[in-house]
Amino acid sequence: MMAVFEFLRSIWGLWLMAIFLGIVWWAFRPANKAKWERQGEMIMRDDDKPS
Repeated sequence: MMAVFEFLRSIWGLWLMAIFLGIVWWAFRPANKAKWERQGEMIMRDDDKPS
């Protein structure tokens, strides 16, 4: 069991790179484009209506 832990510990940089690339892939998928555009425009909306 310790041999497995030592092996995984020796390639921690590869694990982190794989996680990072997975997050980048998820964020830049074409399926998420509309969601990110909506959230980017949220700050520009004027939701305050005069009373």
